[in-house]
Amino acid sequence: MKHSSQSLPVAVITGAGSGIGLATASRFASEGWDVVLIGRRAELLNAAAQKIGRPASVFAFDIAASNSPLQIRQWIEKNSGVAERITALVHNAGIYEQATTLASTAESWQRLFETNVFGVIRLTQSLYPFLKFNRGSITTVSSTLGLRPTHNTAAYSASKAAIINWGQSFAKEAAPDGVRINTVCPGIVDTPIHAARPGAASGDPQDLKKLMKDMGPFQPLGRVGQPEEIAHMIWALSGPGSEWTTGAVVTVDGGINLV
Repeated sequence: MKHSSQSLPVAVITGAGSGIGLATASRFASEGWDVVLIGRRAELLNAAAQKIGRPASVFAFDIAASNSPLQIRQWIEKNSGVAERITALVHNAGIYEQATTLASTAESWQRLFETNVFGVIRLTQSLYPFLKFNRGSITTVSSTLGLRPTHNTAAYSASKAAIINWGQSFAKEAAPDGVRINTVCPGIVDTPIHAARPGAASGDPQDLKKLMKDMGPFQPLGRVGQPEEIAHMIWALSGPGSEWTTGAVVTVDGGINLV
């Protein structure tokens, strides 16, 4: 049976301009869903929209902004036909900073939690009525560092641990509404977020490529992950056949959590 574009389910993906977000948008689109790409840079989102193989809606705004709920309400008012079909929400947007607890600043902790935690919660609150109506799903992208932190990542690891805990708590709250919340914890994945690491901070793509290669042996499977591998798990937790899965925390990390 063919479906009109007005009846297709909609997936909202944050951080959709590149990396895991773009791969996830492409995966949902390939499965016949309409997608809404969210990110801070309109030009990056527009370029991403050209790559996914079907028309996509672009919503450029910063989920960490204090006025983000107002911006979301305005978007909903202008795009009600899309909003009412929202069936999946993927929280992928995140920022990464390295620092020990003693070397970190209050501003750094605030930045990380505003994007990695508070922005997630605000967007969820804003879109929840549609997810409830459609008995949809929420998938949050955390990190293996949220389960097993390492040195020099105090604030980042804490923010990712917080979102795991919140996801499981909210899974209990949302279950009576038929809304499911699951969490994916990637390991080291070849995405632009690692450009902030020492060794790639020069901005030279070749430096980032070398860094990813050098980090491969840290995984028992011998290589870093690809964005499409995380997108596959996000789809598995969101699409048909996942209706009895909620509160799950799934590592997709080449086995690095075993090391």
